[in-house]
Amino acid sequence: MSAACGVRFLLGALEAGVLPGIAYYMSRWYRRSELVFRLCLYIVMGPFAGTFGGILASAILSLDNFGSTHRWEMIFAIEGIITIALSLIAFFTLTDRPETARWLTAEEKKLAVDRILSERVGVTELVDKLDGPKTWRGIFNPVVLATSMVLLLINITVQGLAFFCPTIIRSIFPDAPVVRQQLLTVPPYIFGSVVVLGICYASWRFDRRNIFMQVGTAIVIPAYIIFLATTNTTAR
Repeated sequence: MSAACGVRFLLGALEAGVLPGIAYYMSRWYRRSELVFRLCLYIVMGPFAGTFGGILASAILSLDNFGSTHRWEMIFAIEGIITIALSLIAFFTLTDRPETARWLTAEEKKLAVDRILSERVGVTELVDKLDGPKTWRGIFNPVVLATSMVLLLINITVQGLAFFCPTIIRSIFPDAPVVRQQLLTVPPYIFGSVVVLGICYASWRFDRRNIFMQVGTAIVIPAYIIFLATTNTTAR
């Protein structure tokens, strides 16, 4: 157990920079008004991956073995190999900014850069050099700190529910075969993906954020109260 916790800690530490890194990366390609929905398309891959993860896990569990691995070990082995393969492809094909995009013409590269510069008054060039003082001011900005805390608390509940979804399903359908239990984790992810896309698209089109956040919170808070306050498996 201690080894598993250690590996999970290292995985979390290495993953920590992915979301802010993706947000910065996309800011090199899209204007602020366009960024919300584009980031949504990235974030929705989480529940979308849960959809295919449950289906893939059920398919893997139908195998007798994968090499020397059996049962749940096969899921980690096969999904890990797929992830490593995709990361290697991305390392060699993913460009870091419009100026280095091999699939864009010179005119398209200039247009992409000019669109971003048009929102940044006084900026004549987008640089990749790290500015220490600005970085620290950004980290300790009260809005950044408050938003980071909100995101941390959201992730505790969201990731906790995602990790324990198979266990929750098992408590509701204890007599169902393991493969069926894995398949039953799929519908919540499908519903979640659709809702996330719909809310982010509406937020982008109406250019409003707070109202959609408040509506989502009003639904989630009582739902978690029910989840924590009762042991009735159907209600949960």
